[in-house]
Amino acid sequence: MGKMMLILVVAFGVLFGLNALNIMQANTRMTVNAVDEYSHLQAKSLAESGIEYTVMKLALDTTWSSGVTLQASSGTIQVGIQNTTSRYPNGPDVGEWGRLVTSTGRSGAESVTIRAVIQIPVTDGVPPWMKYALISDEDLDLGGDIMVQDDGNSSWNSDVHTNKDLSSNGSVIVEGFGTYCDLLTLHPNIAARFFAPNNNPFSAPVTKKVPNIPIPVFDPSDYIAIATQVFRGASTTITASSLQLGSYDNPQIIYVEGDLFLSGSFKGYGVFIVMGEVHVTGNVSTISVDPLGNNLGFYSAQSITFHGNSSATGQFYAVDDVIFSGNNVIHGLVVSKSQMGFQGNVQIYYRPASENLTNPFWPGEVQRPVIVSYYQ
Repeated sequence: MGKMMLILVVAFGVLFGLNALNIMQANTRMTVNAVDEYSHLQAKSLAESGIEYTVMKLALDTTWSSGVTLQASSGTIQVGIQNTTSRYPNGPDVGEWGRLVTSTGRSGAESVTIRAVIQIPVTDGVPPWMKYALISDEDLDLGGDIMVQDDGNSSWNSDVHTNKDLSSNGSVIVEGFGTYCDLLTLHPNIAARFFAPNNNPFSAPVTKKVPNIPIPVFDPSDYIAIATQVFRGASTTITASSLQLGSYDNPQIIYVEGDLFLSGSFKGYGVFIVMGEVHVTGNVSTISVDPLGNNLGFYSAQSITFHGNSSATGQFYAVDDVIFSGNNVIHGLVVSKSQMGFQGNVQIYYRPASENLTNPFWPGEVQRPVIVSYYQ
């Protein structure tokens, strides 16, 4: 009997020991798993932080491409960066300027890698209302024989916009989108008959009602202090031969106190800020045209009139009306804080606004890099 009791005690002891060992091993596995899971989450968080760090660096300097290794209290972050023209890793070329970012977070024995494509917006520094071939604060009536198209670069859409009513009839062709804030009237009522963007990869509607795009009032007298040349008097006539313009980085700023009459072929870069009316009486052109924008800017506190069969090159802004009084040809863009009047056959060959001609007066938009794809 004593032997039997001893055997039972020993057996229970062994079983208790084995059970305690199993419990301890299970607890150990749970602890290890919890540590591994925690380390994995920490590594993932570090990798995500690497992507956000890259966005911040690119927002400060779009040329940043050196990558970095960062130490954190919970581990390390390693960021690699390379140029790409795709929207996702190993994707097709879609012609967009971006960065492929590989961010690896390490915590303990765990590591997580995240890849993202960050699109770098082409920051042209141009205000939103300077991004149209034609834009008016009042009704925009495109009637008659009007052509709005790109100036030799089919990657440009020659968009038009009005903060009121948009209407079109006759032989009007706009190689861009038509946007408006109030009403749209077309005769015939077929938008594609008048609007045909060069680029419309997602087959978006070619006309659309959109929010108001504020066009500011401009007072040239606020900028006399930065003018490089000043013309006083009620009326000034300027021809290309009588005026020396500047460079891209240092365009001339010409202040005109009264009305401005101009013609000729100008060389260099310059902005005319005019308290009175601007009258284009002959052909205004530029020598050595900027391939990506405009060499000349004309900003009037009153109206702009293109007389007869004159042609002009530049970006034009008027607080009052813009009048096309003949068979005019414009290479550039036209902005009216008021209305536009078309009295002849008008051809607009759109060229994007140049920021060196707008930045002294209207700062552009601040754009941040955008994450367009994200893979773990």
